[in-house]
Amino acid sequence: MEKMAKTYILKLKKNIIKEYIYTFLNSFNPIATVWMLYLAFKGMSLTQIGILEAIFHIASFLMEVPTGAIADIYGRKASRILGRLMWVLSNISMLFGNNFYQFAFAMALMALSYNLESGAGQALLYDSLKEIKKDKEYMKIAGKIEVLTQIGMISGYIFGGYLAKIKYELAFINACILGLAALFHSMTFVEPKIKEEHQIKTFKAVFKNAYESLVY
Repeated sequence: MEKMAKTYILKLKKNIIKEYIYTFLNSFNPIATVWMLYLAFKGMSLTQIGILEAIFHIASFLMEVPTGAIADIYGRKASRILGRLMWVLSNISMLFGNNFYQFAFAMALMALSYNLESGAGQALLYDSLKEIKKDKEYMKIAGKIEVLTQIGMISGYIFGGYLAKIKYELAFINACILGLAALFHSMTFVEPKIKEEHQIKTFKAVFKNAYESLVY
């Protein structure tokens, strides 16, 4: 029993290093600066591109509570895995899309991927630290994660621009590859056993709680 407990603690400690790797993979986004140019290349007008971005934000707003419920009910790891899956599917849809409706579907999936990731990683990391009695180190670790995020973003911008000069599709292909790498990596995290006493366990309860928060 004691050996199992030590193994579990060791796995939680490894979540920290895994988070550093995941952060870089997740923020290294080669399509961030080229997706609008790609849509124009595929024949979308400026108005259509504006509507597609609006679809992204509307989908993100509408799915904020449902995706949060997935993290609360099924765990942060599950939410993160689904988020990376939606990211890969979104990029595949963009890659093979040829009309406005296909691109709209891709943008909705992309919004969903961001929603599923939002807050899940931070919560998983904090709970891991809390369980191994190192939660006071969270801000220090979060600072390192922010540095890795910025390095990953800048690297992704440069790499994506270079790929787009060769062929736009290469940026999306590499985004898919990186997304798959992040997806498989996210499966290696260990979900902390800490459960909040007020943890919400049903979708109905989540929506009720969200409604009450807005009203009151």
